[in-house]
Amino acid sequence: MKLSKKVTLIFLISTIFSLGFYKIMAYIMIDKMYSGENERISGIAGGVVTRFKSETNTIKVKGLDYATLIKASNNINKDFGINDGDYRVGLQEKMEEDNIEYKIMLKEDLSLDNIYLHSENDKDVVNKLISDVKGNYNGGMEPFNDIITANEKFYIVAVSPILKDGDSEVGRGYFLLAECIDEGLAQKIAKVLSRNVSLVYELEKPSIAKMGTTDNKETIINETDKVEVLSYYKITSVTGEECYLKLKESLLVRISATKTINRFTILVSIVFLIINILIFIAIKNVVVKRIVFINDEIKKVARNKQKNIITNKLRGRDEINDLAKDISDMVIFLDKSIDKMSYLANYDTVTNLQNRYSICNFMNTLIKEKKDYTIYYIDLDNFKSINDNLGHTIGDNVLCGVAKTLLSLEEAEVKVGRVGGDEFIIIREGTRSDEERIEFGNYFLKVLRQTFKYKSYTYHLSGSIGISAYPKHGENIETLLKYADIAMYRSKKSFNNKVQIISEDMIDEIEVEGMLSDALSRNEFIVYYQPILKLGLNKIVGAEALVRWNRSGEIIPPSKFIDIAKRSGEIANIDAIVLKEGIRVAKEFRDKGYKEFQISVNICFMLLKNDSFVIDLKEMLEEIDLEPNALKIEITEDEILDDPKYIIGILNEIKKIGVQVSLDDFGSGYSSFNHIKILPIDTIKIDKTLLLEVDGDDKSKSIIESIINLSHSLGLDVICEGVEEENQLRLLESINCDKIQGYYISAPVNEEKFKKLLDNYSFI
Repeated sequence: MKLSKKVTLIFLISTIFSLGFYKIMAYIMIDKMYSGENERISGIAGGVVTRFKSETNTIKVKGLDYATLIKASNNINKDFGINDGDYRVGLQEKMEEDNIEYKIMLKEDLSLDNIYLHSENDKDVVNKLISDVKGNYNGGMEPFNDIITANEKFYIVAVSPILKDGDSEVGRGYFLLAECIDEGLAQKIAKVLSRNVSLVYELEKPSIAKMGTTDNKETIINETDKVEVLSYYKITSVTGEECYLKLKESLLVRISATKTINRFTILVSIVFLIINILIFIAIKNVVVKRIVFINDEIKKVARNKQKNIITNKLRGRDEINDLAKDISDMVIFLDKSIDKMSYLANYDTVTNLQNRYSICNFMNTLIKEKKDYTIYYIDLDNFKSINDNLGHTIGDNVLCGVAKTLLSLEEAEVKVGRVGGDEFIIIREGTRSDEERIEFGNYFLKVLRQTFKYKSYTYHLSGSIGISAYPKHGENIETLLKYADIAMYRSKKSFNNKVQIISEDMIDEIEVEGMLSDALSRNEFIVYYQPILKLGLNKIVGAEALVRWNRSGEIIPPSKFIDIAKRSGEIANIDAIVLKEGIRVAKEFRDKGYKEFQISVNICFMLLKNDSFVIDLKEMLEEIDLEPNALKIEITEDEILDDPKYIIGILNEIKKIGVQVSLDDFGSGYSSFNHIKILPIDTIKIDKTLLLEVDGDDKSKSIIESIINLSHSLGLDVICEGVEEENQLRLLESINCDKIQGYYISAPVNEEKFKKLLDNYSFI
């Protein structure tokens, strides 16, 4: 697009944007001015909801009244040895007088006993009502009140237990009342409120539907257009079916204001258009023409019609003239530097080998020619020690020696390049079997194996190789290089001087690694909670927050992705999510009265070493006003080994805030009693591996007891993980373990289930 057209487009967009901005601001003003109208409608909607809930509550109250009458009838029959107790308490007369549709007597197992005042034609409805009650109500002393659907109709259902004398247990059974939610009910509400209320089964304008609240904080759905507001109150049955009470109200004031704004917008549009046309003409004559001249001169240079641009034809002395001179100087510089730039673009300046860009171009050429080839990705072992001990100059000399060795192997079908650092790449053309590829890789390693000496320092050259092949492992260069790189790191992880070909399990790990970032952006990581029980008191005093991956409804355990997340670096983001959720849940339980409830969260070394971690942690606690001692940070011993001095410093900062620290998985891996002595911790968590063989094993019992006694002598709390059997619990009680955690108490569960679990215990 030519510059003149772009300038025209810019001014056109500017005009449209200005008008749009004006109109948006105008409508914002309308919304502000007439917000009272929306508040009025919200209040009316609240009245509709209140009226409906009043109807629901009426059914519930009547159900309790009937249960009381039936109880009285039972007592009369029992005390006087008669069978007309229902008549004496006026039960039949009361049922005939009210307008409730279904009155059903249920047995103690919630099966049908009797239907009052109804025909056999209603049995389908009755059976459906009873079936859904059974599915959502377990009986007992508490009544049941909810919405149930039957024969495509919605019913307000109340089930009341008929109690024995003393109200200590259920007597004769249960009494069920069911009232149909239909247009008649909607019109009854409409008549009381003098409003347009109806019953519907779907939204009229779902594309503009938005959630809202009434004055009494009830959730509603609003469909607002230019002329009216449709407010819906959703009624949901126990089986998930939905219907709505719809309120329809007009926006008369808004309509009038909108017409006025539109008239004024047309006038402002005309003024804006005239001003922009005048500005455009001026810019085109002063700026655009000269830029077009410079552009034409550059094209002549590009087509070799002249060596440089001619600047003396430009009028004026401003930035455009300076630009023309700068371009002229740049053309001269580029002409002198083009050969050097070409070399730098394709070759490594240290080893003079082809660089990654050049090697990729070579591979791309082979792909276009449909030629098979194999990638050998080589990494020198322990090369960092040369740079650290002898300096980068000596390190570069070693790299040059390696390059010379690899170049000695270069032939027609073999190309050698340097990727960067101590990583090299070899491309070998031709179709090969995996055995041939591994054999050739081992040959490279054999040739590479040399001894480098500098003064008193001796370095034995060796390497690790990862292999991928085109087209066997992929048809994309970046994919093939990534596969070879992954295979190389797998060989380095196994042991040095080994050749690895990319395999299916490595590719699966790559796919999981690729999905982690998307999973984070889609908030697929959720938090489960495993309770921690205080022995002796039989009370849940806290929980450990554990991450789970909810992928398309499937809950993926951490064993499938945590190690990959650590390798990719995403573990820090995952731990941050768990920490935030854990703090929120701890606040919720403390506010509910669980004053000593404490949440434990695992934090990785990567997140701990974040410069702002302690500050961010403090701000999170202060933001929701949570006592710091409600949070416990858990670290593992292998995290300590990464940088003990640094970790100790961070933990001291965390404890200054008031947050407690726990040493997790003690008794596995690098366990050391020295860590207990030097670390600023509050709790020891004994790893479940020590508990696995404790039954009948006096040595295991003695080890656990020693850890507990030592911890107590240092003033530390002790939690034992992995308790799965009662005998383990009793053993830990006998040796004075403070708290336990494990499947014997509960598996990790989601937040909703954990709340129900906690409610079964006393307040802490």
